[in-house]
Amino acid sequence: MSLPSVKNVLTESELLSQARRGNPTALGALYEMHGGMLLRLGTRITGSVSDAEDLLHDLFVGLPELLSRYEHRATLGAWLRGVMARMAIGRLRLMNRREELAGASHDRVLAQSDPWNAVDLERAIASLPETSRVAFVLRQIEGYSHNEIASMLGISSGASRVRHLRALRQLRALLEPLR
Repeated sequence: MSLPSVKNVLTESELLSQARRGNPTALGALYEMHGGMLLRLGTRITGSVSDAEDLLHDLFVGLPELLSRYEHRATLGAWLRGVMARMAIGRLRLMNRREELAGASHDRVLAQSDPWNAVDLERAIASLPETSRVAFVLRQIEGYSHNEIASMLGISSGASRVRHLRALRQLRALLEPLR
């Protein structure tokens, strides 16, 4: 049975039931439906495609167990985005701790040798400092409220607003044409 036929034949409830039991075909169908969106989100938050791929793999390996916590309050896609966002934030925290222990700097800057890189929005977002990038992605791209972001990051709602505003200012500076 091919993935598209499974997705079309089974209701979402049946698909989730089979995925909870670890059915590889059901998990494959869920991956096909949500994998691309989750990879983009993970890449935007971490600033790294390879980190996002690792997170996506980890998410789907643990999905049968994770689905036991899914309560159907939000759509499955929205719930999975929240899981991926929390995983990506956790990955950033772990990397920061490792960098602090190693004494490495984690500032990211666009290469100044080629000013036209600033036109590429994805590269500009990736060049933002981590705290600004995470707040921007969660608020502007994923549509989370400042209260939700504050809860995810363990900061105040006001701090979320400041980080988001800082990101907007930084992007504006990166993307405006050179004068």
